[in-house]
Amino acid sequence: MKQKVKVLIENEGQLLLLKPIGKKKLTLIGGTVDKGESVSESLIREAWEEAGIQLDKSLLTTVYQQLISINNKWVIFNCYFVRHQPFVFELKEHHKFEYLDWVPMEKGLKKLRGAEQQAAKAFMHECIKKSS
Repeated sequence: MKQKVKVLIENEGQLLLLKPIGKKKLTLIGGTVDKGESVSESLIREAWEEAGIQLDKSLLTTVYQQLISINNKWVIFNCYFVRHQPFVFELKEHHKFEYLDWVPMEKGLKKLRGAEQQAAKAFMHECIKKSS
């Protein structure tokens, strides 16, 4: 079964999000896990390819996983969370994305869709729980 992996990067109440060309929604950094890769290896590769970010495996915390249907095929969606990291980044895939930037969390949540939005809401819920 195919797996997708994304990373939700938060710093000071802002999310690092990509804007796909020609779409209204925003998306998280990540993609499909290639054959022979672990989920975390795939995410580290995707973060570098899309955003020029060198993720360290020790920063990654998984708190969200869901079985989803994409084009009538079941896929395991994995989402890692990274907090309090003011990464220096650079949009590297100009053929896929209009921009990559920090977006206030509330606005970002409204612009995400599907499993990505659910993962971000779970992340926020976890943050609120930890701060109470």
